Amino acid sequence: MLKSFHISLLSLLCGLSLSAAGQTPGNVSSGTFEMWLKADQNSSVLNLSTSTASDGDEVSQWSDLSGNRTNDATNNNELSNPVYSADSSTVLNYNPTLTFDGISSGLNFGNDYIYPDAYEVLGIEFGAVSFEGLNFFIIQKPSSTNFNKCNQFIYDVGNYKTDGMGFTYNQSTFQLYTPPGLLITVGDILNGILDPLLSPLSSFVNVSIGSESSDTINHVHLHETTLSRNTVISGSDLLGSIINSGDKSVYLNGEMSYNESSYDLIKLNLNSILCSSSHSSSSGPFTIGRQAKSSNLTSDYNRAFEGQIAEVIGYSGVLSDAETNKIESYLAIKYGITLEHGGTENGNYTASDGTTVWSASTATTTYHNNIIGIARDDDSGLLQKQSHTQDDSLRVYLDELDTINAGNQGTFSNNLSFLLIGDNSDNLYSSSSYGEKPAGLYSRLDREWRIQSTNFTDTFNLDITLNNYAIINAIDTSDLYILVDNDGDFSSGANTYSSTDGITFILNGNVLSISGLNTSIFPNNSSNFFTIGSGSGNTPLPVQLTEFNVNNTINNHVQINWTTSTEINNDYYSLYHSTDAEHWVHLQKISGAGNSEITLHYDFLHETPKSGVNYYKLEQTDFDGTTKDLGIRSVQINPTTSQLQVFPNPVKGALHIRGEIDLSQGIYVINELGVAIRIDDYMIISDNHIVLNAAYLEKGNYYIKMNQQTMRFTKL
Repeated sequence: MLKSFHISLLSLLCGLSLSAAGQTPGNVSSGTFEMWLKADQNSSVLNLSTSTASDGDEVSQWSDLSGNRTNDATNNNELSNPVYSADSSTVLNYNPTLTFDGISSGLNFGNDYIYPDAYEVLGIEFGAVSFEGLNFFIIQKPSSTNFNKCNQFIYDVGNYKTDGMGFTYNQSTFQLYTPPGLLITVGDILNGILDPLLSPLSSFVNVSIGSESSDTINHVHLHETTLSRNTVISGSDLLGSIINSGDKSVYLNGEMSYNESSYDLIKLNLNSILCSSSHSSSSGPFTIGRQAKSSNLTSDYNRAFEGQIAEVIGYSGVLSDAETNKIESYLAIKYGITLEHGGTENGNYTASDGTTVWSASTATTTYHNNIIGIARDDDSGLLQKQSHTQDDSLRVYLDELDTINAGNQGTFSNNLSFLLIGDNSDNLYSSSSYGEKPAGLYSRLDREWRIQSTNFTDTFNLDITLNNYAIINAIDTSDLYILVDNDGDFSSGANTYSSTDGITFILNGNVLSISGLNTSIFPNNSSNFFTIGSGSGNTPLPVQLTEFNVNNTINNHVQINWTTSTEINNDYYSLYHSTDAEHWVHLQKISGAGNSEITLHYDFLHETPKSGVNYYKLEQTDFDGTTKDLGIRSVQINPTTSQLQVFPNPVKGALHIRGEIDLSQGIYVINELGVAIRIDDYMIISDNHIVLNAAYLEKGNYYIKMNQQTMRFTKL
């Protein structure tokens, strides 16, 4: 590829805008900062009216905050826009996101190609205008349940697997591809040493194409919010590539998941990446949320990303492990992600000033689970005032919990203030093996937490979600204590704090809220352990219910099963049925075991459920007549003739249809004027599930007629 001589003023001034911006992720600002897209920086996300986006708005622009881009990410020849999401179902650790529909939405940087330019004379490349390396850090959460949708592009530029670079990520696999590497011969080594203009060997360079991509790599994060880092390192010139041998790597949550070493990519610039300012059949601009080129976009059940992207950070050059760990720590704390123990910097979390705010070696693998925290770090732009684990078993927050982090009215007294918590992954109820507790306490939760405070002097609150199968109705919060210990052994030396110490326990459903925690309980700049105990026989409760499931069988009966680990004074169970969860019919009385400390299984077959949703309620009664509700479960019983379902309705882009689908006559929608419009852009998810691309339709009301059924939907 012949390039003209071009060094932009932007390249020469690269990095000068960083001091004006004042903040960088982890305070890493060595002049290599290339891109920073933050969905929680609300003013940087604009709607179709170019105003600050609100929840549910289509996004026309995602502004770069690094100061190094000439363009922002906009809808430049994209089929549709992603959606700004700030509701409880789409935020990531209370931070807003951009939701991509997996069919047609995306954003791109147009003719801002990200990569620097270079020039050639007689086919020989000159100039040092090239990235020695490139690093992208992305927070993403895939939502597609289709395992065949295996190449969902987070970002892409150029020509997939030929003259481009990109990263794909879905619920079970990822892939990083780059421009092809070069396999270099002895003649190339001489040409790398000698001046290419003078060497008679310059016309006899022997270069062949190497590998351009990793294979698809499996991972186990499914639909979790994940921090991905992908890095490509190249030689700065031919000789440098031979001597230094670059590599490609992908890290998930701080741990290496893929690496290809001795990768001889000589240059990482516009001579190795084929860019165009708009999508064409063989190239495209730097694009977020879909493949850059327009051809084969619908391959692999559509290569557009389906799910949420919250933040994209780009650095050129080669980052040290310490710099990388600062960036990963910033993102992990902000989005409630656990950095892997033994990952970058061994799994430590590091503040922008280099202070270790979570010591993985002190926590050991025992407590290095479900790590969350609240923090203020001004140089990173980090102000996380509330956080929760991905399974929502623990929340920590200042003041009062809000739907989004920015809505929390709490404040930090100090900059560089951190409070991080991890757990031992034990039960969120009290089992029969709870001997490790101070004298005088009746019982305690099996789960223990480690908490590390750094320059944190404020009052905070915790929410603990007790196990769904634990009986919680009889808990008297006045009997509860928080147990705090400095070595993790609660049998001796643990301090106990109750409502008499100024803290408050409130039980709402199965969520136990503890408010008023401060430095008198968890001292500043310390590491401690805590759990919850009870001074009364109300805990453990009479039955430790470990499982309660309902499932429909092939003949539309309902199989009901439940399991207990311990039973105390348990006389019998009562099983009830309902079709509206309000009016209940008694089905069966099942004898209990009285007192038991072994696992017991119970089952019942309901042979006459109704079509639609069926609800089942389980109650337990003691010998003294005390009755407790063990929970409600539901199951869907489908009618004999499948009814078609259309969702979401109204729709912007992806329209799902489920049921008995007949595609033999094609798919048509009818507008309000009675005109039939054929739909050819659709994906077959299964025999009973297809997804139409409705982004092309004008706004208005439409009808679909299929299988003697007519369904109405609205296109927004």
